[in-house]
Amino acid sequence: DYIITEKDYYRQMFEQQRARVESYRKKLHEFELSSNELVIVNSIAADVDSIYAYAHRIFAISKPRLSSEAATLMETMDHKFGDAVSRKTTEIFDIVFSRIEELRIQSARSKEQMLHTIYTVFFLALLVSLAFVYLSVQRIVKPIKTVVKAADAIAKGDYTQRPLVTTHDEVASLARSFSKMAEAIEKSYQELEARKRFKENIYAAVPSGLLVFDEEAKVLSVNRSFCDLFNLQYQQTVGQSVDDVLQLIGISQKCKDAIVARMPFRNLECTCHAAAKGEMTLNLTLSGIRNAAEEEKEVLLVIEDITERRIAEEMIKKSEDLIRTTLYSIGDAVITTDKQGIVQRLNPVAEHLTGWKESDAQGKPIEYIFNIINEETYNKVENPVQKVLREGVVVGLANHTLLISKYGIEAPIADSGAPIKNETGEIIGVVLVFRDQTEEREKQKALEHSNARLKEAQRMAHIGNWELDLQKNELYWCDEIFRIFEIDPAEFGASYEAFLNLVHPEEREFVNNAYTNSVKNKTPYSIDHRLLMKNGRIKYVHEQCETYYDDQGHPIRSVGTVQ
Repeated sequence: DYIITEKDYYRQMFEQQRARVESYRKKLHEFELSSNELVIVNSIAADVDSIYAYAHRIFAISKPRLSSEAATLMETMDHKFGDAVSRKTTEIFDIVFSRIEELRIQSARSKEQMLHTIYTVFFLALLVSLAFVYLSVQRIVKPIKTVVKAADAIAKGDYTQRPLVTTHDEVASLARSFSKMAEAIEKSYQELEARKRFKENIYAAVPSGLLVFDEEAKVLSVNRSFCDLFNLQYQQTVGQSVDDVLQLIGISQKCKDAIVARMPFRNLECTCHAAAKGEMTLNLTLSGIRNAAEEEKEVLLVIEDITERRIAEEMIKKSEDLIRTTLYSIGDAVITTDKQGIVQRLNPVAEHLTGWKESDAQGKPIEYIFNIINEETYNKVENPVQKVLREGVVVGLANHTLLISKYGIEAPIADSGAPIKNETGEIIGVVLVFRDQTEEREKQKALEHSNARLKEAQRMAHIGNWELDLQKNELYWCDEIFRIFEIDPAEFGASYEAFLNLVHPEEREFVNNAYTNSVKNKTPYSIDHRLLMKNGRIKYVHEQCETYYDDQGHPIRSVGTVQ
């Protein structure tokens, strides 16, 4: 009992029994014993001393219930002293019968002495018999009590209990079977507890608010997210009616009716006006919870706060509307794609040039919508969108690029493509901007034709025009002035100083003063002066000039003619 319970009460009982046995031993020595009787008594006394020694070793062990040493000592005592008691009991009875026979022969002795001897032998026999009965009963009852105590402990929830039985009989076999059963129960209990904790952790960690109520519309439980969402305490909700809790969080009547009806639904959006949080937008899902009998007596309400999501969606919509308005207002054609080169948007100008409506082009590869070739060779040209996605930089189209529309119409274009990046710098798409150069090229051709006629007129009239950038000191001459001055354009420094070097040395100061006074006085000038040619010839020219100024009156450029 001490090994199983580790209580000092049983240790004290053992010491009391030890004191009683010692008193019996002293009384036995007061009687006259034969040599055989004395041997038996001393042998029993030696066994008792051994039992005391074993007991003190067990008492010295810390936590004997878990100690294999204590179990070994108990088993040793059982084998050693169980057989000794049986053997010595037989010897005692033999001595008793011998003493009776001896007393019968010595009947001449006094009655008092005879009775005294009989009582002594009877007392000794009784003592040994009682010890034998006690040990025999203990060998059976004690293990059974151990099993019963372990069963009681397990019934009370202590699944770690194991009956410690060291005998080698049916009770020990029963104890071993019971221990295996207890281990299986403990393992199953631990698994159930682990599953329970796992579910409780999930229930507590779910970011959405969870509320469970029964068929009587009483709230059974809520999770932490529910309390945090509405600034409520656990005790304010559990045990209350669902209607009262829904009223407390300010949910709309329409949603409240749907919840109380207990009919499952998903993604029901509604608003609530919680006192502590103000107006919120919620997404609700209601579903039944099946029990072991497949009955849905409990209902789970999942509440997700989508207020910020709705605000973000509204902001995104406004941003997209702004982007769309801007995109549609741009005078150039614009196409946007995702990072796979799939068309997302076309503005009206792009629709006109490609021949594709935005709704028809969306979701198609850019090469299918933006079909470009080389204007001179009619070979396919690499699509700029793919180059942007590959290199991650802004790219432009090569010259002489034609766009072939959906209807086969050719249009010369100029364009550029740029990557669209998110806040982390990752490319998420491409914006392609291009314009029709048909009218621009026609104007360019007209300008080139006009310049050719001007040059021809200047050549025939021997008159040329020039322009001086006073901020950069860069001088522009037309081709006719180079012919008049009889110099190669590649040899001319294209500056005011270079021009003065071509003027006749005797008139350089005159020409310079005429120009500087004109700039200073903000008046045009018209003069005639000489040029000194490389071969020494003198050439006379007429020159006119006018200077332009900025808002602060600073000269910025001068223009003039030479004839």
